Amino acid sequence: MVSTAILLATACCFAQAFAQDVYHSFQAKPGTGKQTEIVKSKDGSVSCVFEYSCNGGTGEKWNIALYEEDCTVSNDSGSGESYLFFDFFKLTVDGAKPHDFVLAPGGPEGYQVTDDGRGIESSKSFGHQVNKVGIHWPNGRTEL
Repeated sequence: MVSTAILLATACCFAQAFAQDVYHSFQAKPGTGKQTEIVKSKDGSVSCVFEYSCNGGTGEKWNIALYEEDCTVSNDSGSGESYLFFDFFKLTVDGAKPHDFVLAPGGPEGYQVTDDGRGIESSKSFGHQVNKVGIHWPNGRTEL
């Protein structure tokens, strides 16, 4: 009976930690070198880190969002398309075990899984265009 109560309390706390999705808007600034954006879950147990460098134009509004089972970085323009030229990108997650990845446009040939398996980064075949990049982990968090 006590173990059931502990299990329910743990499940309740986990659900509350992700009861509200976490969003962060940022300005992608061309020509400023490597930039890093970080978003953390409400309880601090999961974080996503987006590193990138871009060129062209004056900048764009982007969003990084952390949900219960994924982290997504996307362009906030009405069309969802970026005019920026990305030199590189890297999206990693701490506190969850990645299962699937997405890069649009470009698909799987445009990225490679990082050496530690916690994310993706631009590959040699990367076409220098990013509109959306994401990481998914099934069934909520899977502690590493």
